[in-house]
Parts: sequence; C-alpha cells; structure tokens
Amino acid sequence: MKRRKITTTSTAPGSRRTRSVAACNACRKLKTRCELLELDTQCIQCHRCKTLGLRCSYQDMDKTLFEPQEDSRSNSWEQVINLNAEAPAQAVEERVGIVQQQEKRVERARENCTRDWQFFGQENEDHDEENGPLAAIQGLIDNCYSRTSRPSDPPKPSPLLAHQTLESILTKDQTIHLLGLFDQKHAPWLNFDLIRSEPTPTLDLVCCAIAARHLTQELRDAISPNLQLASDEAISKLIFRPRSSGSLETIQALLIIAFWAPISGSTEETRDGHLLLASSISMALNLRLNECPDKLLEARRTSSLDGKALDDLTNKAKLWLALANADSLLSIGRGKTSLSTRGDAYNKLFPLPVGVPTGRSERQELRLRLLGDVLDGCEMGLNHHLASSDPETFEKWYEHACDILRLSIPVERICKPLIGQLLSLTATQTCADLHKLPVLSGFDKSQFYATIIVARTCHVLLVYHWRFIRRTTFNASGSRPLNYSNAAHWGREAMVASEATLLALIEMDHHLLAPMPDFVFNYITFLAAFAVGVKFIFWNAMRKELPGLADELLSKVVDVLRSAGCLPDHPASKCAEVIHGLLNLWLHKEMVSAHALANSPSTSAVAEAVRTSAAPETSLPISTPTSSDFETPAEPYLFPPPEMQQSAADMDFGWFNESLMQEFTSWGGNGFTQESYMGYSMIMLLYWTISSMIQI
Repeated sequence: MKRRKITTTSTAPGSRRTRSVAACNACRKLKTRCELLELDTQCIQCHRCKTLGLRCSYQDMDKTLFEPQEDSRSNSWEQVINLNAEAPAQAVEERVGIVQQQEKRVERARENCTRDWQFFGQENEDHDEENGPLAAIQGLIDNCYSRTSRPSDPPKPSPLLAHQTLESILTKDQTIHLLGLFDQKHAPWLNFDLIRSEPTPTLDLVCCAIAARHLTQELRDAISPNLQLASDEAISKLIFRPRSSGSLETIQALLIIAFWAPISGSTEETRDGHLLLASSISMALNLRLNECPDKLLEARRTSSLDGKALDDLTNKAKLWLALANADSLLSIGRGKTSLSTRGDAYNKLFPLPVGVPTGRSERQELRLRLLGDVLDGCEMGLNHHLASSDPETFEKWYEHACDILRLSIPVERICKPLIGQLLSLTATQTCADLHKLPVLSGFDKSQFYATIIVARTCHVLLVYHWRFIRRTTFNASGSRPLNYSNAAHWGREAMVASEATLLALIEMDHHLLAPMPDFVFNYITFLAAFAVGVKFIFWNAMRKELPGLADELLSKVVDVLRSAGCLPDHPASKCAEVIHGLLNLWLHKEMVSAHALANSPSTSAVAEAVRTSAAPETSLPISTPTSSDFETPAEPYLFPPPEMQQSAADMDFGWFNESLMQEFTSWGGNGFTQESYMGYSMIMLLYWTISSMIQI
C-alpha cells in the first residue's frame, strides 16, 4: 500500500512537520503515486484525482487529519530543560542576553577580519577567506587580463576540428621536435620520468600542446589553436569517462595539463588546475599508485626486486609523490582541501643527500623530498589553531608556530648552493648560514629556485594565516596577554623573504623562467603584492616611504616577467601587468589618496595635507596616470566599504623599525585616519596584506 507523507510548513516553534496519511482509494487501487499538493481549498483532493476529474476519497475525510499537530518537545533545548521547574525569569533572560552578546561579538569580530575578499563585487559563501590569498591573486590576474586592451583574438578553429588526431595536425618531424622541446624544458619539473610503456597518443598530444608556446610566432599561430582544441577534447573525454580511460598515460596527461595550460593567444578563462588534478588523483587511487612508496620500501628492504622491475616501481612511487605535491601546491592558499597524502614513506625513500646529487634520478628525488617537507610544514601550520586567548595557551601556540617556520631552513640551506647563487638570508636563519656557500652545481637551477619560491610563499602564507587567527581570537575575547607582541617579528621576516625572492628572480635567465609551471608565477605575484602592501602600510601610517630599493626591484621584476612571457596570455605576462599596476598605484599614491578623499567623507585638514604631499621623484618607466585613470569603475570591487577602515590606535608598527615607531608614537598617530585609509585600500589585493600586518 502506497502511503503519502504530507509536508507542511508552520511558523510555530512546536509544530510537527510531517505526518503519514494513507493514499486515496483510487490511487491505492491502481497502485499509483498519491500526492496532496493543496490544503487551502474547501474540497480536498489528491493531485491525480483532481487532474483527471475523479472522485477522491479524501473529500469524505476530516480536514484536520491533514493539519500539523503540536509537539511539546520540538525544540532541542526543551528536551533537556525541565520546563515545569520554577526559575527566576529575570535570571534566565540575563543569561540568554549574555550569550547573545558574546555570539554577536565573535561574529562581528570575524566579519571584520574576513571581509577582505568581498572586493570582487559578490560574496562567496563557500570560500575559505582566511586561507584564500592565492585564490584572490588569481582572481586579480584574471580580472586584470580581461580588462587589458589587446589585439583581437586569433580566429578560433572550427569545432569540427576538435576530433583531430595528433597525426592530422602535425607532421612526424614536427611531433618529434615538440616532444623534444617538452622533454627538455618541461619534463624536469615533473620530477619523474614519463612512463611510455605503450603508444600514448593523448599524452603526446598534451605534451605537444604545451611545448608549442616555444615555437616561432608564425608557426605557433598556425598550429597552437588546433592543438589546444584537440587536447581540450581529449581531456574532456578522460574526465567524463574515468573508468574506461584510467591509465598511467591519462594520469600523467592530467597532471601536465594541471601544471601548464596551453597558450594560443586567446582570452579564454583560466582553467582550474586543481579540478583537473582531482581526476588524475582519483584514477591513481584506483590503480593503487598510493601504495607504491610502501611497496618500494619493502622491496628495498627484502631485495625482492632488481633491475628494470625496481626502476619501474621507483618511477611509479615518484609519480604518486609528484601527484601529492601537486595537489598541495594547487590547494594551499586557495581555500581548497588536499585530496591525497604523501605519507611518511618518502622520508625514508629519499633521504637528504650528504654531497651533491650528480644523477638525474637523484636530483628528482631531492626535489620531491624538499617539496614534500615544505608542503607538509605548510599544511601543518594551516591546521595550527589558537584554542583560546589564555596567555599560557598563546605562548604554547606561538612556540609551535615558530617551530613550524623553522622547517624551511634546511630546504634553503640545501637549495642555495644548487642554484648557483647565494640568496639573501631570511631572518629565521642561524649564524651558521651567514658565510657564503660555494657554488657547487650549475644544473637544474630553475627547479631548485622554484623550490625556494614555494618555501618562502608558504612562509608568508603562514604568517598571514596566523595573524588572522590571532586577531580573530583576541577580538572575540576583548583582551590581550602580555606576550601578545611576541609574533611581531613575523611581518619583518615575511617582508625580507619576499624581497629576497624577487631579487633572485631578476638575476635569472628569462629563458629559464618561461617553462616554469603556471602556479609559480602566481606565487611570485603574491610575494610582490605583499611587498607593495607593506610599503602602503608604512606610508599610510607615517607619511614616509620605507627605506630601500623596492621600487626599482619591482620594476625590474616586471621587465623580467615580460621578457619571459611569449604571449599576452602567458602566465608571466599576466603577472607582469598586475605587478606593474600595483607599482603604478604606489608611485602615484598621493593622487590615489586625493581621489579617494574627494569621494569619501573627509575633513578639510586631512584632505589638504594629502593634496600638498610631494610626489616622489622616480626614473622608473611607469606611466603617469591622468584624472581619467582614477574614474570610479562600473564594478565596485576596487573600493572597499567604509566599515573596513581601522584606526591607528589599534596598530603596531614596532615589528618594522623601533626608532620610527617611537616617532610615530610621539606624533600621536594623527597621520593615519579613517578617511585617508580608503585611498590605499582601493587596491583589492593590498587590503588582505594590510590586514595580515595590522594587529587589532
């Protein structure tokens, strides 16, 4: 017998929402679905009888049977509270009021800290704001690229050509040439040898589509659009039919396409590399590649395998660790969750070398190990939460955080000699590292340099994340322990690490930068935005520029990235334009401030002070903006809402320069006002940087 559940909605707090009623006679006789959709009519009929004009047995039933009944225990708190007990009503109301005030205070504190990402014109409820600065960077890169004027896109190939094969697009000699380019320029970044035990048409197609960026412009324009269309079609088939296409070839192809997007000069949206990688990891788990590291350890211990079998198992273990590292690289800082785990086997499989790794396999293993150590430490740090505002708890939390930051010291100590240059030391390094390390090797410079970029980006991400946690916790509690300023030096260390990385970037050959995975340029832009953000903080509070050569450094970084980008849609070219825009706004900060003051509530004294500020003299090749450059855009994301403003009384600049801090204190903080703050918050990337450094 079919039974119908009637669902009704009631605003009464104690109403039962569902009630079971037997199907009507007509529906029960034919064993069909009986639905009652309307209760507000005088004559009750099920939907089927009403549609067919049949007599419904519901017409003869009492209408109250379909109405909801009251339940005296519908609320969860009524289940455990004796409602008959006599309690002072005033006391209950007071306690409820206290709880409500505490909840509002915590919610309000979190809103103030997590409103950083609402510059995009719409709120993303599912975005993890406190862990998403790299996602914001990517959003800024995409927005900047979509707004940049450029020649019209090349004509798109016909969709009918999507089913072309590699042989129909390229000649045999062209295919061999492109596969050779990929093996030379891109394959070393994978840290394993491509597995081609059988014909691999999809893998070869993807490799050729990626390597086509290195061709001459004429040849690239002729074949890149067709290669991209065919590779997109092949990847779509792999994703939508994972069971039939799950193979080592497919896993490698998806990993490659997640690291490098084909470049053809078009303005298509940036693809989600982590989404592509998720399919690759799912296939790898089905093939049990995650068990290969443990199997390799057992094979080495028992000497059960030798020769080619051991080499194949070693390469599969490298493939799994490369997938796990890529998973972390494309998820941390983006509010995403890693889908795989490295486990503990890689530490035993690939121990840190005593001397210089001379072979290709040894260098692959070293990079896998170093990246694994860095990413494990970063993920550990992102999961390191402050339980309470108690001073003792905060001290333990702070000490553990410092231990996590120290995990990157061995990584830099090993990588620096291998990249052929001595990078500037970060503030966390010990005196034993201060002597100049000799140049031990000239190979794989860009790969080991990228490892340092990842390590320093993770360092800055952790600083941002922990300062966010600290502000949220102490805003909610309304108090600060005496050891609250212990973490003040984190900002200085992050700034030093950012500038040191950018300095090493301009010393590299731009030909080594072009093949880097796309995520590396996202990291570089993140560090550059951090450096510009710190300069804005300092000038905003002190009306003084931060000593140093950061302007010249950022200008050189723009030139290097432009040289590395072969096309406007190359990640290096996109990031160069974003950094150029941030630097341009910084160099004309007085004009930006004056425009913001003219469009926001401001006192005449503050407005006059900003208008009379002298613009810094610079010889950098940065265009001078006009009044039209600062017109309010159609989208409001460039201007944060007024409630984002913070007061100078809640700010701590002591982490940067003690003497200037004393001057700022004697000055009374009058240089930093809520009105002038809007002028510098107009850059949507800089606010999260400012939030990461301000102590509220």
